[in-house]
Amino acid sequence: MAPSQVNWLVFVSAWTLLALIYLIVVPARFSDTAAHHKFAILGVETLTMLFWFAGFVALAVFLSNRVCFGHVCAAAKAAAVFGAFEWYVFDTNCSIQKSFSLADDLVCFLFATGSSSPLRPPWPSSTSFEPAVAPATEARRIPT
Repeated sequence: MAPSQVNWLVFVSAWTLLALIYLIVVPARFSDTAAHHKFAILGVETLTMLFWFAGFVALAVFLSNRVCFGHVCAAAKAAAVFGAFEWYVFDTNCSIQKSFSLADDLVCFLFATGSSSPLRPPWPSSTSFEPAVAPATEARRIPT
């Protein structure tokens, strides 16, 4: 029977496949539904990242207390390294997603119309993206 640490990494691999299906299919096909919410996507990525972190750390600790050699030991060490790589990939992706998700909300919160925040945008709040045209001024004459 396999150790629980190996079983956990097998579960995390299956979970990652399901998470990737969600992360690819939902934005592509269901972008106008509630399933495509930025915090749902962030939650799935964060949970997957935490699962990989727990898996590779648990397997590394398990292998550090064992005297092992041969192909099985090499495969287990490779699985721990692969788990660390997967954690790094999902950690990077989760950080990028978190930056975009929270930055949009922070900008909307700080620059809300009618806010008493001292941090107001330098541009007028309008729905048009056309640049404002300054009124024409008379040419000034230089005194002679």
